[in-house]
Amino acid sequence: MVKRKNSGYKLGHSEAVAAYTMVLPSVIGVIVFLGIPLLFVIYLSFTKWNFAQGINGIEFIGLDNYIRMFQDDRVHVSLVNNLVYLLSVPITIFLAIFLATALNKHVFLKNGIRVLYYLPFISSMVAVAMVFRNLFSEYGIVNEILSSVFHISDPPGWFLSSAWVMPCIIIVQVWHDLGNSTMILIAGMQGISGDLYEAAKVDGATGWDRLTKITIPLLTPYIFFLVIIGVMNSFKVYDIVKILTEGGPGKASNVLVYAVYHYGFKLYDMGYASAISVLVFVIIMIVTAVQFTGQKKWVNY
Repeated sequence: MVKRKNSGYKLGHSEAVAAYTMVLPSVIGVIVFLGIPLLFVIYLSFTKWNFAQGINGIEFIGLDNYIRMFQDDRVHVSLVNNLVYLLSVPITIFLAIFLATALNKHVFLKNGIRVLYYLPFISSMVAVAMVFRNLFSEYGIVNEILSSVFHISDPPGWFLSSAWVMPCIIIVQVWHDLGNSTMILIAGMQGISGDLYEAAKVDGATGWDRLTKITIPLLTPYIFFLVIIGVMNSFKVYDIVKILTEGGPGKASNVLVYAVYHYGFKLYDMGYASAISVLVFVIIMIVTAVQFTGQKKWVNY
């Protein structure tokens, strides 16, 4: 029997040193800017600390912050609001699929329109939030249209209404993210072989059949990527809430990261804020792990 030689390439000593030298700055960056702060936050979550008192003011209190979290109405409301905010992810992906389908083939000057759709994503969220705050203000264009065109005498207060504030924030987020999701799906569509569509046409498949039986199944890796990123960003949302509502009215739009800001930088309770941060981190890790486990049943590579 002839033995096959291992064809794998082994780095020489000098090449290995060069490779590790190039990787080292990134590794140091991850350790310094992610690893050490994460460990410090976990430690702070077991303490009581007003950071204005300096490091010497740290007082170890064990699990008190976590026990307090389970009894804190602000945290409960924030978690529910974050779960509601997750609706922005499927809404964005659903709209992006149909926009990508249209922009991939059936639109005149589609390259220019793609750029227009992508512009909101590269715009500052601060600027986007300010625009929508004016649009949905009491005397904004949305209420003017409702009053003059649809003759609604008492339009909603939008960001001032506890019933409407979360739907309005979701609308802003969907508008901001839609262009990016659409471009990613268009890239995926352009990688699908045209032979599949031609064969489906020969077999009598309708446009809807081709979308649901060919396009969407072959786009599932891209959709999975958008779901992962969207869920992570939904639990990390802060800027849009801070600018538009500051968690109000009442606690109607308070989310977990804004609760971290409230306790940490308004009340100077950095230990409790760190405990909420750890909660956000754990939730994101669990949800991501569940998604990676579940994707084996619906993602087609």
